[in-house]
Amino acid sequence: MRSLHLPSLLAAAALAACIGALAAPQDDPLDLVKSDDPAVRAEAARALAGVEDRRAETALVRLTRGDDDLLVRIAAAEALGESGSKAATKALVEVAVEALFTRERLAAARALATTGVEAAREALAGELKGRDAAAAAGSIVAFERAAIAGGDAATAEALEEAADRASRMLRSRDAAERTAGARALMVLTRASEEARAAAIEAILVEGLEDGGGIEAACAALEGMAIAPTPSDEPVLLGLLARGDLATVLARRVEGALAAHLGALPEGDVAAAVERAASASGAGAARAIGLADGVDGAARIAALRALLGADDVDARAAAAHALARLGGAGATAAAAALAAAEDPRVVARLAESAVAPDREAPDADVEAQLVAAAASAQDPRAREALAVALGRAGASEEAARVVAGWARDDGPAELRVTAAIALGATRRGEAVPVLAGLATSGDWRLRAAAAAGLERVSSRPCVAPLLSLLDDESATVARTAHRALLLLADREGEEVDPRTWPAWWEENGQRVTFTTRAERQALDEAYGYGVDDALIYRGLDVVVVPGRGDRIEAVLERLGIVHRKVRAGELASAGLHPGAILLVGCTGEIAPQDVPVVRWFVRSGGALFTSCWALTYTVEPSFPAIVTRFPSPGEVLDNVFARPTASALDSAYLTGVFDGGVQPYYSLVGAHLIQVVDPERARVLLDSPAAAARHGSGDLAAWFRVGHGVVLDTANHFEEQGFSAAPGLDGPEERQAFAVNHMGMTPERLRLVQDERWWRSQSRTAEEVADLSVFRILTNFVREKRIAR
Repeated sequence: MRSLHLPSLLAAAALAACIGALAAPQDDPLDLVKSDDPAVRAEAARALAGVEDRRAETALVRLTRGDDDLLVRIAAAEALGESGSKAATKALVEVAVEALFTRERLAAARALATTGVEAAREALAGELKGRDAAAAAGSIVAFERAAIAGGDAATAEALEEAADRASRMLRSRDAAERTAGARALMVLTRASEEARAAAIEAILVEGLEDGGGIEAACAALEGMAIAPTPSDEPVLLGLLARGDLATVLARRVEGALAAHLGALPEGDVAAAVERAASASGAGAARAIGLADGVDGAARIAALRALLGADDVDARAAAAHALARLGGAGATAAAAALAAAEDPRVVARLAESAVAPDREAPDADVEAQLVAAAASAQDPRAREALAVALGRAGASEEAARVVAGWARDDGPAELRVTAAIALGATRRGEAVPVLAGLATSGDWRLRAAAAAGLERVSSRPCVAPLLSLLDDESATVARTAHRALLLLADREGEEVDPRTWPAWWEENGQRVTFTTRAERQALDEAYGYGVDDALIYRGLDVVVVPGRGDRIEAVLERLGIVHRKVRAGELASAGLHPGAILLVGCTGEIAPQDVPVVRWFVRSGGALFTSCWALTYTVEPSFPAIVTRFPSPGEVLDNVFARPTASALDSAYLTGVFDGGVQPYYSLVGAHLIQVVDPERARVLLDSPAAAARHGSGDLAAWFRVGHGVVLDTANHFEEQGFSAAPGLDGPEERQAFAVNHMGMTPERLRLVQDERWWRSQSRTAEEVADLSVFRILTNFVREKRIAR
């Protein structure tokens, strides 16, 4: 029997019982560490932290080295960090270097930084050799990062031995060891300008000659971001000015520059920003957006200056970066609209003007959006402005603008977006406009009218929705049906559409029409602690099966209800804005499907695609945003994915990289991603290894179209996990792979670690699903559900 989903309440109940037991005065933690219950042992280990008793340290060392439960070992390691004794340091270094589980190694490394820093550093430095050198380098980075955060000001002499050993790793034949060494070396040379310059020359100058050394260079730049120094600036600006950097490198240069700016004294920031802008306006704008350590007013001033640049790429990047600065950034973006002319810049400013909040912008910001709308002519700019203005609480003027675009004889795509934005204002005058569109000869406008009426959510919306239930377009009819389900608070029920007129006649006067905010409050139940499958409960999940990736098999395994629709039949599938559309590789939708996909996303739907679907679904539907990277040969590879700097704080990556998880991407003839519009398409995951071997490392990217969202990922969802894992020897290695790379939580491992199927890799593959990549998709669904 598969047991992929057990209620988290079981773990919570065990912990509560444990805490209750510890509250009793007769319970000694030294006795409780011998309990058969791992939750009790973990809590007892925490209780022994800082206890000045040799027996306590001995017990913690024993648990750290040998307990059979991962969470107990982590708790013991964290507690042991407060000891500082030679025995504690020895045990923690051993775990930091040799443990199979990443979480365990990192916990031990961080614990070492809490006391006895110099002795711990010396011990870790001694491990930067041999078969465990890469693991030791990863742990020393975690150790130094924790030490820096704790105020440690290590001298060049204190770091010299470790830095010297890390530099030797650059000559290794093993790419993983070279990469880990490069990252560690930059962290370890933070106190020596001479050593730093030598490392930069070796990795970022000589190492990048002839296009090589990408993996080590990326790692070095990540190390520079962890431990920035003033001497980094010239090399970063030099790299920023180059036009031939791989995107994986360019992003890390921007991240390192952001960290550099954040570490400067306040009085030096303006001049540094000016120097960066002269090197590369667009790159500087992105770095400033990432520079959270820099005063907000200084960042806004710099971005305002870049909005006046001659280069439209720089202006668009600055407009996009303002979204990261909260309310002040929104105000600045709105104020800049009056002078903006390029449609790309106007669209990004409109998005940034409302980025901090899902509700209506303040009166001044809205007035500037309305003024920009009055002069905007390009449909792209108008569409972004319509989305920005379509908020509950919008003014009469804002509603009038979007109503005009919905009624006017303009592009159908703009009219669809404007109609739904008009509904989102929830103003009474939206109803007659939408009711008029409900009689249009264009199915796209009738369907948009139904979606807009659902957003208005008032009694006058019912009659026009009832009139659309027997529409010849399945999309229109199903969108109207779903709208009535929401208005009647009957979502999730099986309702025959033919019964609606009688139901409303009998029950209509008793219905309470909920606002969008009220629905959002209800959907906050789908928070980040909820079981993955629950996020999809009651949603209409639609799968277009591919010939390569069978994502439906993953859904079945996770117990997610879905329906299948063949390519060429999307027009009759009854797609609606509340649905989730999954198109697996090869993603070869038919030409008649393209208008349906465009309407679906623009009206608020979520489209998720894999691998070749980038070429055969995404690009035909939404050109000039992302495309397939022209790899020199077929991409067949397995690579580890890393989060991009701009995505680290994204809700879409919540829970994905917890505890040092590194998703393992299986690339099966993959279509790697090339971003065409970098301020619209945002890369979540990339891989320096993929860039080094195949020319592009962009693995997952997303963008908005109208009210909806598109996420494309280069992997096959079905091929993830143990089916592509390297040879793993024995249950513990398989368990470590599941936790380190597949997103299995330690709590989940505790429940299944004694299962017999761990003894066989094929059996394990049948039992354990890879959630590391699928969880990104789930986060998109969660955000859609909460924000709808």
